[in-house]
Amino acid sequence: LRRAVEAVPAAKPLPRGPEEDRPPGAAERNRQEAERIIEDWRRAPAVALPGREQPWTSASEDAPVRVTLFGDLLERGTAAADRVIRAAPARGGARYEFRYFPLDQSCNPTLPRTTFPLGCSAARAAEAAGEVGGIEGYWRTHVWITEHQQEFSVEALRTSAPSLGLDPAELVAKMNSPEVARIVAEDAGTGHRLG
Repeated sequence: LRRAVEAVPAAKPLPRGPEEDRPPGAAERNRQEAERIIEDWRRAPAVALPGREQPWTSASEDAPVRVTLFGDLLERGTAAADRVIRAAPARGGARYEFRYFPLDQSCNPTLPRTTFPLGCSAARAAEAAGEVGGIEGYWRTHVWITEHQQEFSVEALRTSAPSLGLDPAELVAKMNSPEVARIVAEDAGTGHRLG
């Protein structure tokens, strides 16, 4: 900062008032920030993720583009990113995999605080839906949760399960199984290790 300030007199600029200021607008600042984020991503080393027993994706393991999103299904930004990513594979050979990182200390104890108290339930619901209804059941439930974040509850899910092609009792029983809790905890642990 000091060098920048000292460089101004050396440049001998013409005297001007504040009416001449032209700060970048919001669109320009957003573009610059997006470029910075993309450049940071490009410079970052590639990360090898541990595989999952059941990755809920129908794309080939050999897909030219692999996208993995860690997030909380009840978080607005996660839902927005998820919508964009889910639309992208339709335009080209991308493999999209969602990994759970609930912002809920009950299944993600490394967090400093709980932001979404039902985050673990939402993650277990999506995983259980996949185990009960296969990949179609997983994605129908995943999308339903992200579209019903404000009203999500186990009871709301139980009520909506038939419209998702799932048996409500079987879904809730699977949600509460140790195997589903383990999968959610493993994803959260991987997310934590990756930072």
